[in-house]
Amino acid sequence: IWTLFAESNITHKALVAVLHHFIQMAENKKASVVQRLYALHAAALYFQLLEIPGSVANQVFHPVLFDKSLSVLRESWPVETDSNRKRKKDLPKSSQSDHHGGRKKARRTRRENSELEDIFEEEEEQDETYFSARDLLEIRDAILFLLKTFLQLLPKFAL
Repeated sequence: IWTLFAESNITHKALVAVLHHFIQMAENKKASVVQRLYALHAAALYFQLLEIPGSVANQVFHPVLFDKSLSVLRESWPVETDSNRKRKKDLPKSSQSDHHGGRKKARRTRRENSELEDIFEEEEEQDETYFSARDLLEIRDAILFLLKTFLQLLPKFAL
């Protein structure tokens, strides 16, 4: 395969850079399902390349990419956010220190507070990425494939 890459003018550095790009996409917590799947498959492909004899001689091993390929296992699974949790309320007035020199700050009305909370909740809902059951199954299968690929690499590759 290394001669095929050389004949096709594909450098191992370019290949490692492309794989790194796809793997890095999963670091974003708002990554889509497709980005997470690409990252998992790129990491699996990197581990498969390391299994091929001559990968060390062709300098395919890159410690940062290896570490990121392992960490994509953790980062690709969506983390549930508790959207029902309430924001912390302001501390009671008696516990607040008087550091304004006796000046009182104008208080917002309940209506203004509820309007602001509604705006913040709408913004949070827009930022959240939702995953269907099918999406989660695809991510799970890709994680299992990556884990299987990594386990196949262990006996062949000296860490």
